[in-house]
Amino acid sequence: MWRTLGVGTFLLGFGFALFSLTGNPLVSLTLLVPGVLGNGIIQSAGITTILKITPNHMRGQMSALYFLLVNLVGAGLGPTLIAVLSDFIFTGETGLGQAMAWTALVTSAATLVMLVKTTNAYQYLRQQAA
Repeated sequence: MWRTLGVGTFLLGFGFALFSLTGNPLVSLTLLVPGVLGNGIIQSAGITTILKITPNHMRGQMSALYFLLVNLVGAGLGPTLIAVLSDFIFTGETGLGQAMAWTALVTSAATLVMLVKTTNAYQYLRQQAA
């Protein structure tokens, strides 16, 4: 499951970064496919991974907490970060695309680093839950 999250994160970062940098609409839509696929993988594998290491009596609470955090960060911090980057760092006609690309790349890279760093903890918790 951890590898699946890594593949989804890579596809999301790659697809969304390249999608926002192209000027051709057909190429942009084609490059959007891996980003959307990666997003779907992360959404489904993320909650599944959490539920595999959570005791049965706490699964509802952990699901609620997971979706709360995903939505707070994704819907609250993501657009705000892109707006700040495009207003103050990447200005001009291509500023929004560059802000979107850098946000996708940096957050995906940070997520991949966190996945690698927490692999042992995940394996331990999975063994404890079994």
